[in-house]
Amino acid sequence: MIFWSGKGILTLLLLVLGIAISQGVYEAVSGLKPAQQDADPMWAFSFLIGGIANFALGRYLAKKPKRVLVDKQTGQEFEFDGVGSLFFIGVRKWTWIYAVLSAIFFLRFALGWD
Repeated sequence: MIFWSGKGILTLLLLVLGIAISQGVYEAVSGLKPAQQDADPMWAFSFLIGGIANFALGRYLAKKPKRVLVDKQTGQEFEFDGVGSLFFIGVRKWTWIYAVLSAIFFLRFALGWD
């Protein structure tokens, strides 16, 4: 089950888009079918593309004005940004998670780790 709030589901959709783009480009450049490819560069570029797209999404959502909600009983004000989260992790933090995963896959490929 996938838990998200607000625009958090777009984080996952941007990663899927990154996977599709990197797979298509990797197959076109290398001429190899998916079964013959080295998976590490493909995953590294997938997370890199997803991270860059997620960074742009986070910046766009942060620019939107925050809504102020007022509790009628107490009169206390709450700011609601509406940015969202995926698996209880904020949209902007997923950019860093994608960057770390991309770096791990680049290192695995560069150092020949299996």
